[in-house]
Order: sequence, then structure tokens, then C-alpha cells
Amino acid sequence: MRTQLKLKFQSKDNGAHIFISIKIFKKTYIALIDTGATSTAFDLDFVKDHIGDQHLQLLENSAGGLGTTDMVMFATELKFKIGEKNLNQTVALIDFSHIHQLYEMHGMKKFHFIIGNDILIDLQAIINYKTKMMSIELGRVKSKK
Repeated sequence: MRTQLKLKFQSKDNGAHIFISIKIFKKTYIALIDTGATSTAFDLDFVKDHIGDQHLQLLENSAGGLGTTDMVMFATELKFKIGEKNLNQTVALIDFSHIHQLYEMHGMKKFHFIIGNDILIDLQAIINYKTKMMSIELGRVKSKK
């Protein structure tokens, strides 16, 4: 069974940024959908503020992308919700300070979550740019451990 989720598009400097609502830590936030991102990444400081750092695992390999070629990466398993779909997912945690600075410089809203292809593929996500909706599979979806 599939469900439809409303997307928010924000255009800036001849580009479009796609956002979706997610629920995590008992609140609703916006998350950037990045169809070019291999993996989902969450803001390290934001997550640490909510769960502390005792459950964070330092990853040996550094990450590239997001405007930098060498960043320290952590990982942790988090529970969150996209639409009606509950996820229990291991996500990468990185320092979003450079992302926050860039978005602030362009007068855009700050966010703490990037939904990448690992989750989009698992959810069998289909983005309809005309209707500004995304459909996802509500059935059993494997969890990344």
C-alpha cells in the first residue's frame, strides 16, 4: 500500500530545494530531500542535543559531498517518521554548520536532516514534481543496520 506526502519546494538562484516533514524526538521538522545523496545524514549537534553522544559511533572513513571533501562522520540508529511510515534507521551524523551558513547567506530556512537515496529507495519513493507530492510504500521496508 502506498501513501501520498506533500512536498515543499523552495526556489533560489535558479535551483529548487525539496523539503518534506519528518517527525523525530516527538516534534515535526522539515528535512531536505536530496536525490543526489547516497546516504541520509542528520545534523550531529542537533542529534547530540537530543540523545547525547553515548550512542554515537565514529566512522573510520570520512565523508565527501555537501560542499566539503573531508568531514568527520558518526552514525547512530534513530527512530523517526516520514508521513505514516515509522523508520528505525542507522543514519550518518555530520556537522551541518557549513550548510547552515550557506542557507542563511541565501536567506533560506535552516534544517537538520537530509533524506538521501538509501531511504528513498527503501521507501520506493516516487516524486511528482508537477503535483509536488511524493508517494512512498507503507508496507514492509527493510531497515539498515
